[in-house]
Amino acid sequence: DVHATGPNGHCTPLHMAVAGDCPAAVAQLIRSGASLSARDAAGFNAVQISVLTAHDKVCRILLDSGALFETGEIQTWDADSMAL
Repeated sequence: DVHATGPNGHCTPLHMAVAGDCPAAVAQLIRSGASLSARDAAGFNAVQISVLTAHDKVCRILLDSGALFETGEIQTWDADSMAL
């Protein structure tokens, strides 16, 4: 289920694939209908996670698929807030 969430109710398989730097999984999840705008427990969408973790190939897949990166929402980011 591409829309399943973890125990916190927000982390989706796409968030996990992005955080794990798994481009093939990210592409497959997107093809299967994963939401590009879903937020994790810290409020980040998948493309924001890819930028913050410097996963360039994953980021390109997300952006090419229509994901939006909104910089104003992550100005107070720190490592603790990115914990999945």
